[in-house]
Amino acid sequence: MCAAALPFVVHDRSLYALLLRPPSSDVLYRLCWRSILHELHAPRLCTLQACLLLQQRLPSTDNPTNLYLHDTAFAWSLMSTAVSVAQTLGLHREPSSWITIPAWERRLRRRLWWTLWTTETWVALARGMPRLLGRADEDDQDTDVQPLGPLDMLAADTLSATTSGTAQSQPYLLHLVRLTTILAGIQRAYYTLRGSKRTSRHLARAMEVGRPLHARLQAWSEDLPEDLRFRSRSRSSSSRFTINSILASAQSSHHDNGSEGSVDHNVNQQSPPPPQHLDGNASLHLSYIVTHMMLFRALLRPLGLRSGQQGHQEHGNSPSSNSSSTADDNDNDALHHAVTRGALLCVREFVEFVEALTPTQWNAFWHGWSRASFSMAGSFIVYLLHVVTVRVAEEKGLVARPGFEDEYRELLAWIRRWRWASRVSVHGAAGAKGLTNLMLLRVETFLGELGELCEL
Repeated sequence: MCAAALPFVVHDRSLYALLLRPPSSDVLYRLCWRSILHELHAPRLCTLQACLLLQQRLPSTDNPTNLYLHDTAFAWSLMSTAVSVAQTLGLHREPSSWITIPAWERRLRRRLWWTLWTTETWVALARGMPRLLGRADEDDQDTDVQPLGPLDMLAADTLSATTSGTAQSQPYLLHLVRLTTILAGIQRAYYTLRGSKRTSRHLARAMEVGRPLHARLQAWSEDLPEDLRFRSRSRSSSSRFTINSILASAQSSHHDNGSEGSVDHNVNQQSPPPPQHLDGNASLHLSYIVTHMMLFRALLRPLGLRSGQQGHQEHGNSPSSNSSSTADDNDNDALHHAVTRGALLCVREFVEFVEALTPTQWNAFWHGWSRASFSMAGSFIVYLLHVVTVRVAEEKGLVARPGFEDEYRELLAWIRRWRWASRVSVHGAAGAKGLTNLMLLRVETFLGELGELCEL
């Protein structure tokens, strides 16, 4: 807990003395791991809590993790240890009928289980590993823990607090778990060995599987409480004007100008100061963006295979092997364009998200899988570029795929904006935490391997 809180020492006046000689977070994390090893013979709930806190570690200036490399294999080994500890403690069983333990502990056990399940889902995605835990739904035969609810957020030993008040004070975990259940569905449908064989070459089948997942993701975004939504620099500024507010403002101004002796009372009013607290909702919004991208990444795979086949034809390797499928490809062009436009919307959402991040958000809490999430979002941009382009052998560069010139031109514009926003952020808090370093290195490396990008 102390190691995880070190980046926020500056926000607590009582801890200012630590700024002169701060303890090494690397040493503290090593002590934590030694304590975990000591307790594995007889683990407790706090043992699992320590594993989960250690999993949230981000690179810093005094730990050996390279800011430009992915985390080591220890992250996945630690995850398997945490899963073993949880199962040893019986957290995979529903505790509501266990009347021999207090109510607060039953709620804590359910929170810990779902926190573990959520963390394992995201770490497995980041590492490209098969899941250690099951589906966590009615078809899961290994666990019967009920879904997390507002009452589970109560920390007191009584249920005297109102449910509405609890939901307003601690909704973050609830919505993160619900988002992760959607991500788990996407992983199961597209990124398992069986799911990949079913969908990677058949766009219509992939679309059929993805429609309910996309609907769930859209419903999650619409149901997100206002206090958990991402707040950009212009969230409360003039960019939030609607047509009705503009017309109302114009009518008010006309009325004031036509009234004799009218005074504009808003002239000397100052805009309210920005809130003086860190905003940790950005990590939740990044998780939503990556979940959205993972869905469209799966839908792009059939198009990516087609793009690769066209690239071989440009080199003359297979001049007539795909002639029989030309008619089918023409019939599916509208569907291909729709998927590509949806993927471009994902890119736009991510780039605008990076551009809009403020110091109060960069310096807030980020999940341990956030740096991998930034990297996956960057890789998504590169993969979309691969889909909408073909390689020209003579020029040894990339040009827009026939019929996708508009998408290619728009994607180049977003890449330029992404590159500038990433290069600027890497020198601030984002770079100090290692959030965007890995993304910048990977994407720039991939772009360099693709060769020259031809402007339209």
